[in-house]
Amino acid sequence: MLLSLPNNIKEDCKKPLILESQHDGITNNTNTKCKESKIMDHIAKAFFLSLFSVIAVFCVICWLAWSLNEDLTMMYKWYYLSCERVLAATQIGNNVVNLILLNGSLPQQIMSTDVLEDRANKDLKQLLESNKKIVDGDENVEKMTGYDDTMDNYQLKESCSLGRDPVSVHDMYACAGLEQQITIFKNMVNDILKNPGNYKGAINNEVSGNVAHILQYHFYPKVIAATTRMRDIIEDKYNKDTELILILTIVGLVLTMIMFSTPWLFQYFLNENYKLLLMCFKHISPQTIVDTPEIMDFFTHTKKSSKAEQMIISKSIVMDASECIIITTQNSIIEIINTSVTQNLDCTPDQMLGQHIANFVVDKDQQRFNLAIDLMMSGQGSPVWQDHVELVNELGETIPFAVTAIAMNDKDDSSSSEFTSICFILTNEADEIKKRQDAEEAKAKSEKLLYQILPKDIVIRLNRGETDISFSIPSATIFFIDIVKFSTYTATLTPSEIMSNLSLVFATFDKIVSGYESITKIKLIGDVYMAAAGLFQDPDNQTPKNAEDAVRCTIQCQKSMDEINMKLNSSLEVRIGVNSEGPLIGGVLGTDKPTFDIIGDPINVAARLQSTDVPGNVQISGATKELIENLDFEIQERGEIYLKGKGNQLTYFVTIREKTEFEGSFALNIADTAKK
Repeated sequence: MLLSLPNNIKEDCKKPLILESQHDGITNNTNTKCKESKIMDHIAKAFFLSLFSVIAVFCVICWLAWSLNEDLTMMYKWYYLSCERVLAATQIGNNVVNLILLNGSLPQQIMSTDVLEDRANKDLKQLLESNKKIVDGDENVEKMTGYDDTMDNYQLKESCSLGRDPVSVHDMYACAGLEQQITIFKNMVNDILKNPGNYKGAINNEVSGNVAHILQYHFYPKVIAATTRMRDIIEDKYNKDTELILILTIVGLVLTMIMFSTPWLFQYFLNENYKLLLMCFKHISPQTIVDTPEIMDFFTHTKKSSKAEQMIISKSIVMDASECIIITTQNSIIEIINTSVTQNLDCTPDQMLGQHIANFVVDKDQQRFNLAIDLMMSGQGSPVWQDHVELVNELGETIPFAVTAIAMNDKDDSSSSEFTSICFILTNEADEIKKRQDAEEAKAKSEKLLYQILPKDIVIRLNRGETDISFSIPSATIFFIDIVKFSTYTATLTPSEIMSNLSLVFATFDKIVSGYESITKIKLIGDVYMAAAGLFQDPDNQTPKNAEDAVRCTIQCQKSMDEINMKLNSSLEVRIGVNSEGPLIGGVLGTDKPTFDIIGDPINVAARLQSTDVPGNVQISGATKELIENLDFEIQERGEIYLKGKGNQLTYFVTIREKTEFEGSFALNIADTAKK
């Protein structure tokens, strides 16, 4: 603030504060340099650095203390379990020896053999549980194996080598680790507990003699060594972590002292700077202080906002906007562009400033663009115009933009209706158009997939927003196609081969069905193919065409089995049932996975016709026969067949009548005559 004062005031302030009458000849030519001090910044940085360091040290100390407590707790649990298994082994040895000696040969009432056996079993269970917790751990105790190599050697590895194969029980545990010794000890104890009478009150065989020996000369020494090692580990861990915590505590105390001393140091330098500031103000005349707005604003804690500052803020908003902003004169000559324009059009400001904005609009949009601007500037149109245009970038590529043009008046007189400039706000629509195109493509793909699942008429109704889709069908022709003995055929096939072969059969049927506009595939039921014809025909214009299409389609499907059998190297046959009746109910079932289905008694009749059909034939009902009997079909009466739920019904086999040579040539002659 003081450095921004005028130079003449600065020169006047350099003069010493002395009476001029006493020092008329003294002049001050001292050139002072302002030296910026960073000491206050350094003190503040030191304070916050010390504060964060103290917090970090405290967190580390807490973590170390918690970790040490957890480790010591775990080690004391191991130590307790180790002592527990020593006590259990001692009690077991004492009880089994007493059990051998108290065989009933001497009268006594001190202890019964049953009590000794019960105590020995409990102690043996305790020994095994304690050892298992040490080796494998549980939900309360971590396993000890892997924590220390020396402990693992005592527990799991052999301590020596016999140099020969073991020939006695003693050889088996002489060099074994604690884990193996406990296993051998358990086996010997179990043998004694099962047959205590076999020892006849004497400790003179191999098993009874080794029970006490393994404990005294092999088990106890290793357990004591392991326990001693565990004690050393606990002491070492405690000493190391406490030393580290002590060091961190000392560091934290030092940092705390530094942190508490920095505010006093900061206050000291603040007072010195204040004294220096007062000294500087003594060199400035009171009139200069009053006449300098910056000094008065400093003391009154106020700040004046100028129009220039407002303009700088407004300009920064325009220049940093994400939309492309172009400001032109009233003649559409570009004066200002922001950085977004440069990024979107790849044009530098030098290439655009001074150009007519229409030069960057594609030819097909220029006439409409210029007309809208002319109407706006002449006052005949709205001062705000919105539209979509395409601009040309540096590479000659067209980019779609949404444009908003705003006519502005830069004069202070707001009542004036004359516009002096135009602000164009452009939004790049390339990404939006790409998203719309992707959405349309995705919609087309989903509709195509939906057409494969639902009939086209149903999809159209779903797209309209209908949710409850159901309708009545006066009459239709339903047919079922079943692959005969397909389960027997697939008995020797893999699952992938079964699905592949079944897919080939149904794909062939789908291709045939797609050739008939009136036929709609309904569903697949295992190896049964179900379809219907005439579901969507006009109720007021019922024709036998649906029955004809269904019969022709089923005959084609039956004949296609020859080609399928050649591809699959099989001898598959189909049973086909066709029925034409009504009424039926059709509609969409379900919401998450909508499925089109039909319901009605004629469906059951078609299913019964299929199940009673002779393989390799197409069996139709009497109703279907009446609809197609005047067409080119060969219809053979099969006779009355029992249909479940319908009783005896007269059914028929149908094929396409083969034309004779005379009929064929006659038909060709008629066709040739018609062409002429």
